[in-house]
Amino acid sequence: MPSYQTFTVPRAVTFSTEQMERVEACLDAFATDTGVLNTLLTDPTGQLITFCGLIDKKRAEALAALIAGSHAASAEFIRFLGREAPFVNLSHEADDYNIYSTNVADALILSVAFGGEVKIGIVRVFIEKARA
Repeated sequence: MPSYQTFTVPRAVTFSTEQMERVEACLDAFATDTGVLNTLLTDPTGQLITFCGLIDKKRAEALAALIAGSHAASAEFIRFLGREAPFVNLSHEADDYNIYSTNVADALILSVAFGGEVKIGIVRVFIEKARA
């Protein structure tokens, strides 16, 4: 059956208050350790779970939806090529601003926005640590 005829509803993600506090502390520490401008945690539908950084909530929600759409488009691209495994990491690079996002446990998307002075390698290292 062609992929456009099937639709999988992502499972809902819920956190207890304690879990949410740990997630937010982890994102804050990640931002402090790396010097990134913004971090966002979303579900695959683009619903913002939490964020920290210089961005306001309205822009964070819009960015979350765009990033989730980018992950969904990448997954469809892979399916179109006859593969099943979706992209785990996506990177959008500009001259002075970058966005790096990754799947977390196939239920979340962790995204990081950072300036050109922050190297992608350090972001990747700390994202892998945060995913653990």
